[in-house]
Amino acid sequence: MIRVSFWTCVFLVVLRIAIGWHFCYEGVSKVKSAYQGKASPDKVFSSETYFRESEGPFGKLVKSRLTDPDQLVVDQLALKPVDGEASDASPRGRFPDALAREWDEYFNRFAAQFRLDEEQKTKAQSTFDQAKAKYVNWVQGNSDEMDKETKKPKRILLKVKRKAPGLKNDSADYDQDVTVGERAAELKQKAAEVRAGYKKMAEMGKDVDAVALRSLKTDVTTIRSELRKEIDDQTKTMKDELAKLLDVRVTAFAKQADNKQEAVTLEAMLTPMAGGNNPLAAMWDAYAEYVKDFSTGITGDQKAAVDVELGVAKLRFDRWLADRDVFTDKPLPEKDVAQWRTFHAAAKDPEELKALTAKMQADVKAHSDSMRALVGAPLLGDDKAKGYAEPSKERWLWLFPKYWTLIDYFDWSTRWFLLIVGALLVVGLFTRLSCFSAAGFLFLTILTQLSVPWLPAAPNNEGSYLFVNKNVIEMIALLALMTMHSGKWLGLDAVMCRVCCRRKEA
Repeated sequence: MIRVSFWTCVFLVVLRIAIGWHFCYEGVSKVKSAYQGKASPDKVFSSETYFRESEGPFGKLVKSRLTDPDQLVVDQLALKPVDGEASDASPRGRFPDALAREWDEYFNRFAAQFRLDEEQKTKAQSTFDQAKAKYVNWVQGNSDEMDKETKKPKRILLKVKRKAPGLKNDSADYDQDVTVGERAAELKQKAAEVRAGYKKMAEMGKDVDAVALRSLKTDVTTIRSELRKEIDDQTKTMKDELAKLLDVRVTAFAKQADNKQEAVTLEAMLTPMAGGNNPLAAMWDAYAEYVKDFSTGITGDQKAAVDVELGVAKLRFDRWLADRDVFTDKPLPEKDVAQWRTFHAAAKDPEELKALTAKMQADVKAHSDSMRALVGAPLLGDDKAKGYAEPSKERWLWLFPKYWTLIDYFDWSTRWFLLIVGALLVVGLFTRLSCFSAAGFLFLTILTQLSVPWLPAAPNNEGSYLFVNKNVIEMIALLALMTMHSGKWLGLDAVMCRVCCRRKEA
C-alpha cells in the first residue's frame, strides 16, 4: 500500500480548491454577464467565436452544425434574381429570403402582441412592405431622396478605408465609396480565401503563412461586423416605423399635436403640466394607459404605482421648466430654459430659429424618454417600452426558449457547469465525480482548439504551446485528484462518509 505524507495531503487539497475556485469564478462571471446583459461591465459571454475559430475535431463537429456567419451576411444582402430588367421589378419582391423569415416573424409578433385591428393591420402591412422596398434599394445603393442636379435617386455608399498598394505609410491610405452589395461581394471573396488558406495548411502539415492568414481573417471579421451592424440598423429602422403606428401611446412625444404647427406645439409644451393645457401631459397620460394595457399580469397596486411615477415625472418636468433642481426643487444658478426663451424671442434668422427649436424639442423629448424609462420599462421590459415586439416566450421543457440556437444551449450549459462543478470542488462534495466531469470538459476544449504546429494559434491565446497547453496540464491534475480521497481529507465528502458509515453500522 502506498502511503502519502501529511504535506502531500495538504497540497493536494489546496490544488483541488484552487482548480475549483478557477472553475467557480469563471462560471460566476459568465452567469453574471449573461443576466446583466449590456449593463454588464464585462463582455457578455458567448462561445460562438471560440467555435468559429476552432479547427480541432470537436470544434469542427460543432461548427458543421452552425450557420456560417459570413455566408449568412452575404445571403441577407443577396437580392432575389428577376426575369428581365432589374429596374422594372418591384423592390419589395426582391427582398432576400435569408432575412424574410426573421422580418416576417417579427411582424406577426408585433401584430399579435399589440392586438392590432384590421385597419391597423392594413397600415402596418403597408409600412412593412415599404420597409422591405427601402432595404432592397439600400442594398443597391439607391435612396428615396432625389438629387437636384441629376434628377436621380441619391446614392447610398459606404466609406471603406483602403491601403495604397505597395506602400506601408498609413498617411497614404484613402477612402473608397462602395455600395452595400459590392461590400458583400468582397466579404464573400475574402471568406473563400480564408477557407482556402486553412485547406492549404492541412495539406502541407504546417502553418505556411500565418501572418497573411491572420490579416485576411481580420479583414473578414471587420467587413462582417460592419455589414452586420448595417443590417441590424435597417432592422431597427423597420421596427421604429412599425412602432410609430402606435402613435404617442408609445413615443410619449410628438413635434406636432392637436393639428397645430411645430412652433405652436412647442410653445404649448413649455407650460406647466399642472395647468392642464400642456399637450405633452396628454401624451404622457396616453403612455401610462399603454403601460397598463400591455403589461402582462399587471396588478391593481402596480397600476396605482404607474400613476404615482407619472405624477413624479410631471413634477420634475415642471421644476425643470422653472429652472429648478428636479429632485430638490432648489433654484438653479444657470437658467437654461429662461435663457432659451430670451434667445428664441430675439432670433430673427430662420436658420437660428430652426436650430433653437430643434434643441428645445430634443430637451423635451429627453424628458419623455426619461419618463418612459421610469414608468414603462420596469413593467413592459425594454422592448415593449419602445414599441417593439418581444421575442417569443414559447419554451421547450418549460426551461429553454424555443428561439435558442445551438450556441445558446452551449453557453447556458457552460456557464452553469463551470459554476456548479467549481463549487463542488471547493467544498469537497462528490469530489471524484466532479474531478472526472471537469477533466472531461477540459478534454473537449482541447479537442476544440489543438496546440499543433500546422494550425494557427487560437484567439486570445496566452503564450506559445506545442501539444501541451494549460488545459492539458489542468486536465491531468484533475485526473490525478480523481484517484485521491481529497474530499474525505477536507470537504463535505468526509461528512457524508461518516453519516453513511453510521447507517451501515446501525
